Amino acid sequence: MMLTKRAEYVSCEERARQYPKGTLHADSEKLFCSCYNITLDHTWKGTIDRHLESLVHVSKRKASEEAQDKKAKKQATVAGMFSRHTEVRDARNFAVFDLVDAFTAANIPLEKLDHPSLHSYLQNHISNLGLLPVSQHLRTDYQQKVFKNHKKQLKAVLSAASSVAIVTDEASDTQDRFGLHILFIPEVDTTSELSPAAYLADIVYLEKVNAVTVSQTVLTCVANMGVSYNNVSTFVTDNASYMSKAFEKMTGILPNTVHCTCNAHILSLVGETWRKNFQRR
Repeated sequence: MMLTKRAEYVSCEERARQYPKGTLHADSEKLFCSCYNITLDHTWKGTIDRHLESLVHVSKRKASEEAQDKKAKKQATVAGMFSRHTEVRDARNFAVFDLVDAFTAANIPLEKLDHPSLHSYLQNHISNLGLLPVSQHLRTDYQQKVFKNHKKQLKAVLSAASSVAIVTDEASDTQDRFGLHILFIPEVDTTSELSPAAYLADIVYLEKVNAVTVSQTVLTCVANMGVSYNNVSTFVTDNASYMSKAFEKMTGILPNTVHCTCNAHILSLVGETWRKNFQRR
């Protein structure tokens, strides 16, 4: 067995320069794998080579490259949403867009950004952010674009799915408006450990709730999200009679769809019926 010689006089910086740029980097007299962010013994080149050829490193590097590619595509998409296209301006728009996107995803009100301490911290520590606009401007100019970008991404996911399940239910809000919630669940790989993802496609407020309004709203939503009628596999609702009638009205347009009633709703009805048979004391 051939033994590799330990290079005791090779510095971390010198070892990093022996590999393609971005593979390794030196910091505080230590050698790091730039992709996996772990320390490596810079004196043993054979150990470094084995790490770079390992399955965990290759998979991590591939994921990192895909993330960078995704970020580049997102930057190009965001840049196209704004009128100015200088390099500096595009970088600033993307930084502000990402900030609004993060706050919206975390359900943090944009008014929080108007606080002087947070406002100053973000401007000083986030590169390319520049002068951060007030929350009112962020809502009108950036949040709408965040919404459009998410809707575009959702349409791409749903249109590429081989089958989609629709889950819908009606609920009234504090103002007694009838809101129909429509969720789409694209098909997932049965061998995957990930749970199916449910996407809220739309919330539509109906003046009247009946089989006609529900069926029309659902079909309009399917068309707007770019889903083929032939790819709708399941229509999941509660046990209300108007939902069953709504499905009957859509059978000719959704030929491959079956109607499933929600087991949780059925159990709730059974429990409510059971409770009513007991008198209060």
